[in-house]
Amino acid sequence: MSEHTAPVIREVTMERVREVMRTFNVELSEPRQMEFQGAVVSGVNLNNFDVHFIVMGGYLLVRADHPTGEKTEDGDPGLFLAAHTVNSSSPLPKSVILDRTPELIVRTEVEMIIGAGMTDEQLHTYLGAAIDGVLEAQDKVAQVRAAYAQQAGGAAPAGQ
Repeated sequence: MSEHTAPVIREVTMERVREVMRTFNVELSEPRQMEFQGAVVSGVNLNNFDVHFIVMGGYLLVRADHPTGEKTEDGDPGLFLAAHTVNSSSPLPKSVILDRTPELIVRTEVEMIIGAGMTDEQLHTYLGAAIDGVLEAQDKVAQVRAAYAQQAGGAAPAGQ
């Protein structure tokens, strides 16, 4: 009879996230402890997007932010419509437009439930998919917005 060792399920910590990201040749910033629900945050710039990793309670969030350079008070509805269109065609990741800052920000985000822990292989697979997902969603929002602008007879703003 052959001996088989089951994969070890361990707590998902920011240190484990940083270790897995190193296997993708990505070095995350030093983690910061936040006051909100004991969240631990680390980040990196990938493909000109600010990508953040947040371990908070039983969740791991991976989010990519893209400042548009457009003033919030100008509030181009095409950007909001593009995010909605992307969301309606794909369950994950979610795309939102942050309008509580001086400039509009496109945010794409994946939320993973980690309360039961993960094996190293699971964490590697989920993080790889999350990174690909948030970056692809950013591209999709920009593409859809450009298509809407073209249909309307204009050009997409330079920030997209």
